[in-house]
Amino acid sequence: MEEYAHSTYCPEGTKKMRENAQTKVSRAKVFVKYLCLGWPSLTVWDWTFLFNVPLLKFYPGLLRNVGLAPTTVALYVGQAISFLEHLRDTPPKHSRLKSVEVNVLVRELRTVYKDIGRKLVGHQSLVKQDEQQQLVSKEDLAQVLARAKMTQLLEDMKKAPVRDPRTHYRFFGYLAADLSAIYGHRSGVLTKMKVKEVKDAVGDEKAGYLVNVMEHKTVRKFGVAQIYLTQEEYGWCTEWLRLRQRAVPTNQYFFSTLGRGEAKDLIKYFRKAWSEMGLRGSPTLMDIRTLSPMIRRCASMWLHLCAMM
Repeated sequence: MEEYAHSTYCPEGTKKMRENAQTKVSRAKVFVKYLCLGWPSLTVWDWTFLFNVPLLKFYPGLLRNVGLAPTTVALYVGQAISFLEHLRDTPPKHSRLKSVEVNVLVRELRTVYKDIGRKLVGHQSLVKQDEQQQLVSKEDLAQVLARAKMTQLLEDMKKAPVRDPRTHYRFFGYLAADLSAIYGHRSGVLTKMKVKEVKDAVGDEKAGYLVNVMEHKTVRKFGVAQIYLTQEEYGWCTEWLRLRQRAVPTNQYFFSTLGRGEAKDLIKYFRKAWSEMGLRGSPTLMDIRTLSPMIRRCASMWLHLCAMM
């Protein structure tokens, strides 16, 4: 198992990649412990306990019984396949498990994985249906942009105690609503945005500023995430950074907490801001993300019309 952990660990990777590697190993351990059920502990060292096809086929059922969603079950099974393939390619020193037997296990798990995939389609359809019922209307989205009084929030922070989290998190909620309504980024893009990336934004007062977020969930597939800020929006950000320094921050994130990590409760702050604005429902940032770009453009145009009135 240690060899598998070393193979998944990437010392040059990001913090998120290292966390994913640890998660992958922990799920492989769950799979191995499951196949150890009923096996004498004295013979575990030779790895022959893995060749238990009937027990193997019940693995997804066990995961469902403990309350895991179909998508998570598929993830566990997929990572079990990855572990077995590693075991086949680099067998442990004392392993008596034959490569033919490992191939049988991989084949059986792949068959199970295909069956899960069929059920996954129905599950995803239901999830999508629920999301569509929670979609934010363009009128509500426009109000997010029009009624986010960032200047007042910054003034409240100036008057509040230096390390008062309530004013900080209230500002986070409104700013997250504003940025998500325009760009539809994942919440992880916002929480992973760093102070240095905001300070190093490319642009000027006339053209606006472009912030490049280097670390986020889909960076390897889609590349750097970009957030465009107008002069006014960038002014909010720089003012927050100035106020942030008073609290002697202990982390590098723009949406920072009083601890060492990023603001993982950003959705909670967003929902609170949404409620304060008197808007309907309790959406997530993902609900706003699912809106079409056309609706977001309509909301932006609505904001500019309000500013002209």
